[in-house]
Amino acid sequence: EKGIAELKKAVSLGPKSTQADRHLVFALASAKRYDEALQAVEGLERRHPELPDGPWLRGVVHAARDDQEAAAKYFELALKRDLGFYPAAAALAR
Repeated sequence: EKGIAELKKAVSLGPKSTQADRHLVFALASAKRYDEALQAVEGLERRHPELPDGPWLRGVVHAARDDQEAAAKYFELALKRDLGFYPAAAALAR
């Protein structure tokens, strides 16, 4: 719980970066706190709507929920934003 609180603080301190957001979403999804993870993704998407990170992280959360169809949809959306976005391409290849 303390780690998640620290990540939330890091997100608020570094709004131009997506690194803390990524770690926060992964931590929340690993803790099966999927709704909170999706809320974290929404915050990232409000700050960086043009980046592929938002859809990719949504896909990560859906994959953690074992909803592979939704995950694939979001991974594809991330690739539409940036064809060279390796994390989404790697996730689709699995």
